Amino acid sequence: MRAVPVSCLLSLCAGALLPGELQPAAQGPEWTLGTSLSHVTSLRDAGCTDQGLWASTAGGVFHYDPASGQFDETLSYPDPLPERFCNDVLLDSQGRLWVATKREGVAMRQDGFWIELTSFEGLPGTGAVFALHEAGGSVWAGTDGGLGKWQDGSFVPLEESTTGGAFLADEVTGIEDLDGFLWLATDRGVYALDLSGSPFNPDSWADYGGATQDLGLRGLESMDGVLYGFGTTGVYRADSGDWWVPIWDAADVSDLLGITSQGLVAASQGVYRYEPGSASWVEVGSGYPQGMTGVYFCTGLAEIEGELWCSVGSDGIEATDWGTGIARLEEDEWQLVEIPGQPASSCYQMMLDQNGVLYLGSHLRGLLGLFTEGWRYWGFDEGMPNMLRTYSCASDGQGGMWTASYHYGLTWVGGASTWESGDDSLVVFLTDSLSWPPGLTQVICPLYNMQVNMLARQGDVLWIPQEAYWATPDEPSGLVGLRGCPPDPQGLEWVLRDPSTAGGMAFKDVLAVMPVGSDTLWIAYAEEHGCQMLDHQGTPMDADDDAWMPDGRSFTTEHGLPSGQVYCFAVSPDGQVFAGTGAGLCSFDGDGFSSVNGIYGSIRTLDFDGAGRLWCSGSAGVFVLDEGSVTLYDSSNSPFIPGNRAEPEFSFFDQSSGNLYISSSSGLWIVHAGTGGGEPGEAWFYPQPFLPAEHGLLRVSGLPEGIPLSVDFFTLSGEHTGSLRSESGPAEWTWNGSFDGGAAASGVYVGVIRQGSTVVVGKIALVR
Repeated sequence: MRAVPVSCLLSLCAGALLPGELQPAAQGPEWTLGTSLSHVTSLRDAGCTDQGLWASTAGGVFHYDPASGQFDETLSYPDPLPERFCNDVLLDSQGRLWVATKREGVAMRQDGFWIELTSFEGLPGTGAVFALHEAGGSVWAGTDGGLGKWQDGSFVPLEESTTGGAFLADEVTGIEDLDGFLWLATDRGVYALDLSGSPFNPDSWADYGGATQDLGLRGLESMDGVLYGFGTTGVYRADSGDWWVPIWDAADVSDLLGITSQGLVAASQGVYRYEPGSASWVEVGSGYPQGMTGVYFCTGLAEIEGELWCSVGSDGIEATDWGTGIARLEEDEWQLVEIPGQPASSCYQMMLDQNGVLYLGSHLRGLLGLFTEGWRYWGFDEGMPNMLRTYSCASDGQGGMWTASYHYGLTWVGGASTWESGDDSLVVFLTDSLSWPPGLTQVICPLYNMQVNMLARQGDVLWIPQEAYWATPDEPSGLVGLRGCPPDPQGLEWVLRDPSTAGGMAFKDVLAVMPVGSDTLWIAYAEEHGCQMLDHQGTPMDADDDAWMPDGRSFTTEHGLPSGQVYCFAVSPDGQVFAGTGAGLCSFDGDGFSSVNGIYGSIRTLDFDGAGRLWCSGSAGVFVLDEGSVTLYDSSNSPFIPGNRAEPEFSFFDQSSGNLYISSSSGLWIVHAGTGGGEPGEAWFYPQPFLPAEHGLLRVSGLPEGIPLSVDFFTLSGEHTGSLRSESGPAEWTWNGSFDGGAAASGVYVGVIRQGSTVVVGKIALVR
């Protein structure tokens, strides 16, 4: 927000959003990715050049020092790693750290600097690296295109064309050296390379695919001169190259470690040691964490100075979204060490409460909360009915909150605003009672079904959109309104709208809603059925007063929508409605929609910032529409990872911090987009738009405290409508949307802020 003369009020407020033209990005915003390091893909002993262990994870890599108990060298995406998802990590004999990433090749750290190594440096494949190994004086990388050997500052690609047709594998997922040979687990079975010969000479290669291709081997390990393979069908011993003996018929063995203190140890649903005498496997240690359907999967093993370590994953071997921590075997008992940070990466709807606590729905960890003490989550032990697909969270207006686990109804959480869990109380509202988990506090209620897509608050009403998804098409669904909150379930008031009960409603399957003011609701329908506007006349709990636009049908491509699939809406400070669709952005003109040029792809979230810029995130990246010009942020000019998952996406702009929050399968993106009406550090009004019907207050931020502050209000025509003053500064200045006891009408107002010699002018969009 700029300091300007009062005479410039009208010219300052004259800007309007126009169809955009794509512009190159100038100085971009600062991006932060809050993601999870909890799913570990591999553990490595740091060796003689370091202490502790290194771990690669689905959110980066970290170093853990058992002596201090510190995660003291966490290196997470986007800085400095080129990719958040890491498959393996290696600290070589020269002290160089190598990281295998899922899509962006290898990152090598030397002398404090990171070097990104891709196909330009000879790495075979398209960027996926599965395994790293040091042998024969070289570092080897197993990729989705074969094998890479580090030599003279680049990788030498080893595949069919460079090995004289001797090596035919497309993927190398495991590497081990034994008796002068490099052994490889591949998609075509096991290969061996004689390290004393040239890898370009076909005679240096041996192919054991005929005996091993159907074994599902993903990795290799050696102990006492014997080679072992492990993978999807168990553990095998190589008695010779073409004779592999099954020694454990287990599904999904994720790691194998040949160590001196425990013998041969395997990771699966727990940790197990091989007993050669009885040819059996016995569980190692007690106290391994229990999961929802049994023990959690162990995803990695390491031994550090004679102590066995493991990483604790989730219930499913393929569930890479979250893990539980790392554990050390002490006196035959596992001691869990929780990995700090966001508990799960894939996330959905978010909100900030009055205390600044960030709440976040997650894919596999239930409801998350970010406190000053760190992250906590609400799961089965806290009274949640499920932790999978917790799409939503919204305030209950009285210090508690609502959330929902897909297929498990609506949950009210009381006492969630504190770090301690002892004072929490949870009530689950369902259409049918659940027999599990035990101890669930549940109430049968008139929801259409157990599926909740999102939640939206309008004044004292909570809107609950529902659809018949993953069920028979004739399943009941529609739009539910709820007034009130526990602990008095009998005092709750419910209203249900579907085409059979609400005349004029077009379809029953509701994907998303957006309240506008106190009397209007925009509704997006599932299955490419477009959208519709509901004017409930300020009586949301009485469907008899409803007016629908269009009446009895929805806005579709016939009305200018670029796609019948509508995901989201936003309202500009001057009241213009925008819709994000499966084929770009459009704006509403009162009768239909018009596409906005330069914004394409599937647009999943929309939000205006304090400067009136529209942020649109979707499958192509994040577009910013700013007075007719469009900027796109994608992987070419920002760390942002575009995505287009089937589940809902969400975002919101926090005026008090100038941060835009965007949910994604990668984690929670925080875009430091600037504040209110101009550059960071200047003054601004928030929230925008200002909705007095939600019992909120307009505030001022960006100016020093302790200095008297006054604000004069003007209409766009220049009429003075009122003044408000605070003797102590911005923290004590608020406006409830009224002048001299009378409610101010909806519209755009100009606020002139005066503090000492500073005069700052800004717009206020008031919507009732």
